[in-house]
Amino acid sequence: MTAYAAIANPRSPRARLFEEAVRAEDPGATLDIVPWLDVARGRVDLADRLAACATLRIDSAGQDFEVERALLALGYDARAAEPGGELISPTDIARLEEDRGRIVAPRQVHLGFLCALERIERALAVRPDVRVMTAPSAIRELFDKRVTSRIYEQAGIPVPHRLDGVVTSSDLHERMDEEGVGTVFVKVATASSASCLAVVQRSGDRLVAQSTVQTDGARRFNSRRLIRYADAPAGRLVDFLLGEGAIVERLVPKARLPGRNGTPGPNYDLRVLVVAGEPAFVVGRASSHPVTNLHLGGTRVAEEDVRATVDPARWNSAMGDAVRVASFHDALHVGVDLAFVARGRGHVVFEANAFGDHLNGVSKAGLGPHRLELRAFARLPSSMSGAAGARSSTPSP
Repeated sequence: MTAYAAIANPRSPRARLFEEAVRAEDPGATLDIVPWLDVARGRVDLADRLAACATLRIDSAGQDFEVERALLALGYDARAAEPGGELISPTDIARLEEDRGRIVAPRQVHLGFLCALERIERALAVRPDVRVMTAPSAIRELFDKRVTSRIYEQAGIPVPHRLDGVVTSSDLHERMDEEGVGTVFVKVATASSASCLAVVQRSGDRLVAQSTVQTDGARRFNSRRLIRYADAPAGRLVDFLLGEGAIVERLVPKARLPGRNGTPGPNYDLRVLVVAGEPAFVVGRASSHPVTNLHLGGTRVAEEDVRATVDPARWNSAMGDAVRVASFHDALHVGVDLAFVARGRGHVVFEANAFGDHLNGVSKAGLGPHRLELRAFARLPSSMSGAAGARSSTPSP
């Protein structure tokens, strides 16, 4: 009997979709959902719990308050050893109450997540019979945009120009002046979706920012709209993002879809889900402003509608780089975000995502992402070979 396991938040849509895929592909299989909360609080011995020769999926730990609180506690010591930024004490963590959308010490949460990944790695090291769909090492890499940007840049893949070494909003203003940069993205490097980002412009001696971060006194929340900040409030926002470990990149003008009567339409980018070395799903996201995420008002665009506006050679070049990006990580599937540059000047890769396969309503030959991933993984030998060299889907003991 085939055995599957998933480390996930049991009541999440992600866990449900994976369970549905397993039931459809292998009705007689067993499936064990291991709660992230148990991993984060050290309440489970994974090496003992995982079934013999199980296939393991590690899914997102996000959108669960108790898991976030457990990760805050797990990451406290590591964050306390770092300079600057927000630090929440164990006493204050215990007092936290769920406040939907609130942003609490994102760097500390991430450090706790890394500790949890280390626990998973230790368990897998003594269980070489377990095959993992995405290795913890790949998740660690993919969750730091500063790391992946450098990996891709060194491999010759086009990425946005970074302004490295920026520590404060004053530093940022000076660097933008020195390099003649008018607009940049500032985003916490370990954040997901459009959380903790700002589009920052310099206007003479002023900084102006549009951000998904909404400030309410001393508290901050993720907003479903872009909020404008200027002068001192903009500086404080940028200082907060930089203090949590941000990547700063020059804004790239994205290509636009055709509008009505020959006028330019909205700009757009693409999520390319690469599965086992193939660009299996492509979803376009269009918006009138630079941030195209669907929950911020962006609209989904079908792959065929985008392809109809792009030269085939240019399309194939972008898909080739998406596949190359995925090959640098020990992962069955990687969600790659890229865009064609405005006025026909190639493409650029923004980032890649370990959990980028949560794409509602898309299918290929009747299969959604999770079912296609299961079939692709079943076809793989115990080791995979990619552009970065030989790698194994089973961690070395």
